[in-house]
Amino acid sequence: MIVIESTYKEDESVLKFIKHQGSFFQLNLTINKSLFSNIYNQKSLINSTLISYKKFLNHIGGLVTNVVSFQLNIIMKTLSELSIVLSIPTIIFGFWGMNTKVPLSNESHGTVVIITVSLICSILVYNWLKKKKYLLTDKKVFQLLLLKNIYV
Repeated sequence: MIVIESTYKEDESVLKFIKHQGSFFQLNLTINKSLFSNIYNQKSLINSTLISYKKFLNHIGGLVTNVVSFQLNIIMKTLSELSIVLSIPTIIFGFWGMNTKVPLSNESHGTVVIITVSLICSILVYNWLKKKKYLLTDKKVFQLLLLKNIYV
């Protein structure tokens, strides 16, 4: 497209030069007028074609950008969901890892209780997110991928 446009601009400058230096090229005035008329008609046709192709390519570029952005949003949503669910055990383990007196720190079964509590909290948050329809289920991801294939 760029090559065609640059060639068109060079040809346009040549035509302007010939038009302004017309007396030098006049062999047969009637043939030259009809020839220049045809050349200018073709030039305007090429110009309109180039403009429409530019618009078309800009629209396709925008469409590809939108699809990539949409896919990135799906990935970011999935990572956000995972970080929410996995942050709960991290907070709980971090609290019990401090060098202060906390409940169950001296118990022999304290570690198992802490792991169980953090897993239960994570499962509860996961189910709450699923109930609120914040999670991307396999069905939603499949539908979104089908939409992606329609736009590409």
